[in-house]
Amino acid sequence: MQSQRYPQPHTQCEATPPPQVLRFLRQISDSAAGSNALDLGYAGSFLCPLLGIPRRDILQALTRILCAEPIPVILADQMRKQERGIFEAYTLSLHSPTGHSAEVQVCPRPVMLPDGSETVTATLSLAPADMERQRAVQAERDRLLGLLDRLPAFVSLIAPDYSLRYHNQTFRELFGSHPGQPCYRTLKGRNTPCPTCPPFDVFDTGSLSIYEWTNPANGQAFRIYSYPFTDEDNSPLVLKLGIDISQSKQVQEALVISEARYRSITDNLAVGIAVVDRNMRITAANPLFSQWFGIFIHDRHGPANLPQADELFAAMCPPDIAERTETAEGASPGQADPESLLRSVFIYGRARDMEFSCRLFRPDDPKEEEGIRTLRITACPTRDASNAVDSIILLLEDITERKRVTEQLNRARQLEAMGTLAAGIAHEINQPLSALRLYASGLELLVEQQHAISQDTLLERLGWILREAENIQEIIAHMRSLVMQQDAPPIGRASLNKAVERALGLVGAQLKAHGIQLDLQLAPDLPCALANIVQLEQVVINLVVNAMHALDTIDAARQTEKWIRIVTEQTESGSLRLRVADNGPGLQGLEKRIFDPFFTTKDAGSGMGLGLSIVHTFVEAWHGEITTLPTMQGIGATFIITLHAADTTAGDTDAHTDS
Repeated sequence: MQSQRYPQPHTQCEATPPPQVLRFLRQISDSAAGSNALDLGYAGSFLCPLLGIPRRDILQALTRILCAEPIPVILADQMRKQERGIFEAYTLSLHSPTGHSAEVQVCPRPVMLPDGSETVTATLSLAPADMERQRAVQAERDRLLGLLDRLPAFVSLIAPDYSLRYHNQTFRELFGSHPGQPCYRTLKGRNTPCPTCPPFDVFDTGSLSIYEWTNPANGQAFRIYSYPFTDEDNSPLVLKLGIDISQSKQVQEALVISEARYRSITDNLAVGIAVVDRNMRITAANPLFSQWFGIFIHDRHGPANLPQADELFAAMCPPDIAERTETAEGASPGQADPESLLRSVFIYGRARDMEFSCRLFRPDDPKEEEGIRTLRITACPTRDASNAVDSIILLLEDITERKRVTEQLNRARQLEAMGTLAAGIAHEINQPLSALRLYASGLELLVEQQHAISQDTLLERLGWILREAENIQEIIAHMRSLVMQQDAPPIGRASLNKAVERALGLVGAQLKAHGIQLDLQLAPDLPCALANIVQLEQVVINLVVNAMHALDTIDAARQTEKWIRIVTEQTESGSLRLRVADNGPGLQGLEKRIFDPFFTTKDAGSGMGLGLSIVHTFVEAWHGEITTLPTMQGIGATFIITLHAADTTAGDTDAHTDS
């Protein structure tokens, strides 16, 4: 605030000092309250040398000096300002009877007395010799205070007696304007100082203090910075700057809740999760992973004490069970163990997965081994700001029970396939067996009639017998190739027409026995499909047998003709298409369930409901597509299989004969 300069005195006041002079003397008195006696020890020590006044005469001499015009006018003006809450520094020109004079700057400020009342004290100092410089400083101070008023944070100056010396516009908007009141009353509504006050630590430490405070009135949170500060009269103050952090704190609390939620999810997943850095150290792991491998990770361990992933897998997957590891799709040779898989992900930066056998600890008893389990490990890279792989997230799933169920499903599938083929195979074998019986009986008759037969006749009849025996062997080998199919058969060139012909060779006799007419429309010169010939033959058999069973449910009195139509063709896009249609009762709204395993509409004991599920599984393995096409009025059903054409570099999958 700008100091004011007034003209020189020219008259004397009356014998009784005016009230404003008495109030001024009270303000510069050492005692702000108490008896009416004035103690001018502080004022005397400052003014007596300047004005040439003896210390014993300070009260009378100073009273006469203050009564000289225009000082009473100046004091009255300042007292009125103070009553309005304006406390600014001002200058008095004091002239003593001894001829001494001095320019004195008066700095008033409000204070709170112990009884809760307010009063004003003032300090004295020499006025600046260069008033223009003082005005410039005051202007700069006003500019600084204006900037403080525009800050989106509250700013205040607090004296050691807790009184507020200054507060900016933001402070006034938040807590109101209460100059001179103690900070504990303005901020917290207390009548006594707080038991602990972090800002006041700066009086002892002389350094910055930072803490967070939440306003109990509205829950608004602030981060408060407290700095040591010196007032114009060199008295110590605390500068408090409070930044509203309510929103960021809410975001932080939401982030903590979110992290806790996601940690709860990962901690309760039936999947082992771990993070591995470039040095193969396991930096984090969920409880299941830790329990499986008997490790414990804590931040206090430090990087040097973190478990090594490569050493851990090597210890839990010893050589006696390493041979059980299965390389998964996408993993190249040399990645048949978890350690190699991790190194590959760090090198190439692509996700990898595989199955492997491992010895684990029991989750419910970490000291007891659970035995050898089959795990699927998926390694996903994470990248830093430079796009380099800095860590890997591991997901480990125990698939032991799933593989066991899959094996049981495969056995059930084989039984289903055997049941489907049984009637056709019996019919096919009966033909060569009948021929064998005929040839052997004829040979026996010749021996009985002629008692001797020529060598040429014998060799001819034996050749017939051997040829039929080879036919039987061919049929048995064909059946074994269908039923005893390996788990991951090769995919390559497979003739769609040949698969249809072979399938009908096994079930064609059944169709005739059931009174079903067969309509074959096989496109000539059809290119090979991308599939497996043995599985493709099973697909045709399952679709045909499924249609045959559907046609068996039709009442012969209502329909005299039953047919199955098989069409092969090549589409304009180059794909190959197999169409199997019938005029049976149709799908009856079950299109979405017919491919589910073990779903069947047959009577109990008539099938396990795996036929169409097997078809769907095979077609998806070839990256093909199977759809259904409903017919008019719900009569009949059509299955359409679309396959990719195999290129000339694909291998041949014809495995008709048994090895």
